[in-house]
Amino acid sequence: MKSEMIKKRIEQCVTLFEFEYKGKEGNIDPYYIPELKKTKYLLFFDGSETTVDTIDEVMTTPFIDGKNINEICNEIVVIDW
Repeated sequence: MKSEMIKKRIEQCVTLFEFEYKGKEGNIDPYYIPELKKTKYLLFFDGSETTVDTIDEVMTTPFIDGKNINEICNEIVVIDW
């Protein structure tokens, strides 16, 4: 799957983006905070999580075994889209 497709889907803030990488589960959970009028993104992989503030950080933060979603987009198995 191309990283641009993943990015566009996550930007829609419709649902959790679940994936598997090398037998381990991960997800990206976009959520809107009305008081801040801002979207945040919870990045989860193999029991660890971090929160970032922008879609660019979603795509470039190395939270998947030291790699970012751009680097491994063609290697992940999408579970929920």
